[in-house]
Amino acid sequence: MQNNLPIPIDIFAYQEGAALPDKLVVRDPEAETEFGIKVLVYHLTRVAGLKDGFAGINVFGNIIYEKRPENKLMFLIAYNEAGEVIGFVSETTLKAGTDESEIDADLYFPASERVAQILIRPALDPEINRAAEDRF
Repeated sequence: MQNNLPIPIDIFAYQEGAALPDKLVVRDPEAETEFGIKVLVYHLTRVAGLKDGFAGINVFGNIIYEKRPENKLMFLIAYNEAGEVIGFVSETTLKAGTDESEIDADLYFPASERVAQILIRPALDPEINRAAEDRF
């Protein structure tokens, strides 16, 4: 099986707060269309310092999307050069009935790992949608 991941970066080759290459990001156009994402802009920077043996990348940006009745999440998933998940965060909610949201998430991974790609992908938020259903 051939590895199609890009050459990973060494996070420590970048100064704290430095911009990271956009080539790290992989998007899922089909999922973005399915969930009504119109515009997704982002900027990656190295998070200052280490947190308990973990390095971090901050993903900051803006999302414009179609108003829909369901809540959605933006998943940020970091992969190493072997294609293994090394970090995950899903704290950005695209709220039902709105059409714009900001991403400002820190994605942490073991400091010994090198990041080959970061997947940014929308999906339904099962917890928030389930809580809304329980109220009825």
